[in-house]
Amino acid sequence: MKISISNEVDQAEWNSALEKSEYGTVYQTTYYADSMRDTMNEQPIFIMAEDHGRIVGQLLLFKTCRFHGRIYDKPLGSFLIKFLMKIKPLYHWFFGPVTLRNEEGEEAYNVILETVHKLAKDEEINISSGYPHPLDDKNKYFEAMGFKSKEAKTFVIDLTKDIEQLWNGLEKHSARKNVERAIERGVTIETVEDEDDFIEYFNVLNETRIRDQVKPYHYAYMYKGWKTLSQKNVMKCFIAKKEDRTLAGLLISTFNGYLNEWGAGQSSYAIENKLYANDILKWHIIKWGSEQGYRYYDLTGVNSAPQTPKEQGIYQFKAKWGGRLVIYNEYYLKAH
Repeated sequence: MKISISNEVDQAEWNSALEKSEYGTVYQTTYYADSMRDTMNEQPIFIMAEDHGRIVGQLLLFKTCRFHGRIYDKPLGSFLIKFLMKIKPLYHWFFGPVTLRNEEGEEAYNVILETVHKLAKDEEINISSGYPHPLDDKNKYFEAMGFKSKEAKTFVIDLTKDIEQLWNGLEKHSARKNVERAIERGVTIETVEDEDDFIEYFNVLNETRIRDQVKPYHYAYMYKGWKTLSQKNVMKCFIAKKEDRTLAGLLISTFNGYLNEWGAGQSSYAIENKLYANDILKWHIIKWGSEQGYRYYDLTGVNSAPQTPKEQGIYQFKAKWGGRLVIYNEYYLKAH
């Protein structure tokens, strides 16, 4: 089996190969690589396993630095990240390796992890986090190479069910009833198509973060990321509205039949007036995803052991949509 490591790949070939595996998601595409490089100044590294000229395994790895999330939007942030990547670099990745479900794929999964392990050890660069696909966590290979782990959880909704099954799978009082209330109160769902609508989504998102006492997002970063991915037809932005007022919003990545949600926000106005905007938004995406032929809707994580009222509330909200609770691991490795 041949392994190659490079900073650039043929985009069509790489992304097409990902689509041959049910575990290929947007997080492993060249589109996501471009977005992270352009918005966060992270360096993508493409690892590919080939057998007789066929791609049988892939991993998009990122090189970054410890404080990139805090300084990317600061003055001279780009310079600081590049400087810190030289003196305190880290590796991380999301939802990989991606391989086929056969013997070649099984071998490729192990060989790619061995390659990442060797790369980290040889360059003395710690792996801060490596997330396998939640439905494809091959723990035995990680453990054999000395990776440490901590538990991760997410809810995954099976969108191949028909609409009636999906609707009946929702909790009756806290989900179905809330969707019906939102409809009765005139809440509708729209798809963001231009920057003006995106600004409305962004304002609701940051209103939520400020209310939750979390650092607001930087507009240029969010807009550029959405634009890059939406232009490649791998991201949608949905907003809930009542008349001309935007109440809630959610980004959804859409690659290869697998939906992931990003950046949820809901206005204080929607909460105070009990408009249930997040509820109708969630149901609209479930219904839309099923109708469009997507396979899974991943609610992108919940706290493994919710402690605070906020964490418990998030867990309960995500639990009520009929998804299966999937337990997997986040892996990390100290290289020196």
